[in-house]
Amino acid sequence: FQYTESRVLKARLRFLAEKYQIREDDFLVFDAMRQAAQCAGRVIRNKNDYGIVIFADKRFTRAKLRSKLPKWIAQFLSVDSLDLDLGTAIAEARTFLLDMAQPSVAKSRVEEKPPENYEFIGSRTAPE
Repeated sequence: FQYTESRVLKARLRFLAEKYQIREDDFLVFDAMRQAAQCAGRVIRNKNDYGIVIFADKRFTRAKLRSKLPKWIAQFLSVDSLDLDLGTAIAEARTFLLDMAQPSVAKSRVEEKPPENYEFIGSRTAPE
């Protein structure tokens, strides 16, 4: 979440409230989720990439907050993957990275087609 004492942010929030009746909390949550999605998207830039994104903030355990994330992220946030202890998170990450490092796994994942409802921010189709 942004530093809420910023004069620029306060002016933006005032403008949004006056002109569009957007509540401060609604905008701040929207903007935080936009920034989180943008950061997650930087990990995977093309079909050969793989990586791990850790949403370490406890607030991501709230269903209401997770529902604000884009579908292409939210579909991978299962309830059993939330609020993991450090040891479990490290073990899961290690297993994933070891699996993905295997040429046969990486090759089969590249050849898979994305699901029909696969969405990238700002578009309805996968980038080329």
